[in-house]
Amino acid sequence: MATSDAVVQALKKRCSFEVVSIKEAENQLWILGRVPPDMARVNENNWNFVVARLLAAETQRPWKVDLSRKYLLRGGKLAHAKRFILDAENVKQHYSDVANIIVTTPRAAADVMEIPLGDGLGRDRNNPSGGRRGAGPAGSVAVGPAAVFSKMRGG
Repeated sequence: MATSDAVVQALKKRCSFEVVSIKEAENQLWILGRVPPDMARVNENNWNFVVARLLAAETQRPWKVDLSRKYLLRGGKLAHAKRFILDAENVKQHYSDVANIIVTTPRAAADVMEIPLGDGLGRDRNNPSGGRRGAGPAGSVAVGPAAVFSKMRGG
C-alpha cells in the first residue's frame, strides 16, 4: 500500500509542488503547498492539468478531491497556497491511484513566439528576396570570393 509520500512525490514530479504542511487522518489527506512560478508558467499550467484530471477522475472513483487556494497574510502581505484535500473511506488505499493519475497527466509545453527582426528604421531584415543585407534565395546571394569581386565592382 502506498503512503502519502507517493502523492507528494507525484505532485512534485508533475508540477514542482512544494509542500508547506501535510496532515493525515483515517478518511482524509490534507496537503498545503505552493507551485513555484516560472517564466513560461509551465508549472502553473501543469498544476491546472492535474486539477482537471483529478476532477474528471473523481466522478468515477470512490474518493473525492478538493483543490483550492488558501489565502494567508505573510508579513502584512496577501499570499496564497494550493490546498489539496483527498476524502475517502480508508483514504490510504487510494494513494497509489491518485499518484498514478497525477504522474500520467500530460505535461504543459512552453509557447514559443516568433518575433520579427527589425532595426527600427523600417527596413525589413526578414525579406528573403535579397535586400541590402541578410539572406536570399539559394544562388542569388554572392558569398566568398564572388562577394568580394562584386563589392569591388560597386555592387
